[in-house]
Amino acid sequence: MKLPISVDASPPLSWKMTMMIESTALTCSCFRLRSLLNRRGSFVKMFLIFLFSLVMLLCGCSPVETAGGVSEETNSVSGVLVAADGNFARNVVIHARHSAKSDQLFVDTTDENGAFGFSIKEYGEYVLSSHKAGQAIYETFVYTGSDLKMSSKMTTVKTIQGNLVLDGVSSPEDAKVGIPGTDWVSSVKPTGYFVLSNLPLGTYNLTVSSPDRERFDDAEYTLVLEADSYWLNGPLPRGIVHSEPVDVSVNSKGVSYNGVSEITLPMIDVDYKIQYVWTMDSVLALPSDSGTGYYLLDDMGHETETVFLYEPEFTEGVDGKAIRFVASDYAAVDTSGFLDVDSLTELSIEGFFKFNNPEAFAVGEFQKNILSKRSDDYIEEMIGVSLISGKCGAVEPRLAFYSVNVNNPTCEYMAVSQRAVPAGEWIYVVLTWRRGIAKIYQNGVLTGRIDTGLRWMENISKPLYIGGDGLDFEMDDVRFGFKEISSAEVLYRYYKRLGGQL
Repeated sequence: MKLPISVDASPPLSWKMTMMIESTALTCSCFRLRSLLNRRGSFVKMFLIFLFSLVMLLCGCSPVETAGGVSEETNSVSGVLVAADGNFARNVVIHARHSAKSDQLFVDTTDENGAFGFSIKEYGEYVLSSHKAGQAIYETFVYTGSDLKMSSKMTTVKTIQGNLVLDGVSSPEDAKVGIPGTDWVSSVKPTGYFVLSNLPLGTYNLTVSSPDRERFDDAEYTLVLEADSYWLNGPLPRGIVHSEPVDVSVNSKGVSYNGVSEITLPMIDVDYKIQYVWTMDSVLALPSDSGTGYYLLDDMGHETETVFLYEPEFTEGVDGKAIRFVASDYAAVDTSGFLDVDSLTELSIEGFFKFNNPEAFAVGEFQKNILSKRSDDYIEEMIGVSLISGKCGAVEPRLAFYSVNVNNPTCEYMAVSQRAVPAGEWIYVVLTWRRGIAKIYQNGVLTGRIDTGLRWMENISKPLYIGGDGLDFEMDDVRFGFKEISSAEVLYRYYKRLGGQL
């Protein structure tokens, strides 16, 4: 018996609703149905085969090819890419790569509406990049587990080319220059030359892998690429993320010609002819028959004797112990063979200092020595660092670094910091001197500079005196070297040793 067929061949509403619910619930899940087929029972298996075929017929049970090459429901990150002219960027291959795990790479091609997407599951920061037909994009995003919608726009492109400069005889040939998380990577030629093409306008990090890990660390630069110029900051230790802008004294600005920017990337030598390193963690008492005093052991292996008038007070330093000097406490460091040289033309001193009561000297004019070294007659070739206020333009306690050939140095011989000394806080201080040019850096930033006129120092045979001038201060990890540290090196060391946290 044949059932009558309605002229309206569409199924009844209830059947349509049922199939809609089933289709939505199944979402063409072929995988779920396949797993059911493995169950025992021929009748059940035949029924499931029929149901599987029916679903395949009704909804095509092959995932709809949308952005990311997967069904739209599985895209955890999706977005629209727009070209520089404002139109949809069609048929553009776009990449998303985990910034810390290069094997976590996702690739998609935008559709006619510029749509793209990725099925990302692992949390972290990702880099979005692409370039095509004179346009490119570079963006970063953070995936935290929630679906992420993006809207990205391509820019015109530029080329940067330049040279990797090493301080010494090492060859730059094995180094690479590139942008992390992208395919923009260039191998450095034996001459130091490198080139990166099709870079988008914007701000991103350039990384340089060290060609000689015995002498150089990997480094990172911040590059701001504009239409007709660029800014370059660095080098910084690899992986350092800093939120505050770098001081302009470290910036390098250049002009682009015909879409090409010429840049120079210096690498930082990890050894700047360091002579002495005092971590303050190794102090030995002198034998009782030698009087009251202590040996401050130098980490470079020198047997430097430091004599304290009082038993030194140890405090918690930046890394390990620190030594505190209060009021008349002082140390006299025998620097035989160190600063007693025939002709010293360069010098660097770096360390951590904390001043516990600088405000106590904020009234009136004063100058209190922190470190000082003089010749035998006390009137020639002096070098030192002081805390001053009420003079040389310092209306509040500031650091002053001097190198002169007269006693009682006046302002014309002092590099005075433009930053006040904070009370009770550790600061990273670097003092450099090269043929008369004295400079002060605080927390990686150049804060004072002057030409003292003293081109070299000779026979500074007196000990190096620390403290003893009424101040209450602490110091930790002090280093002396026979080479001037550049502004870039100071900033690099600040981030290398502290991560820029002071």
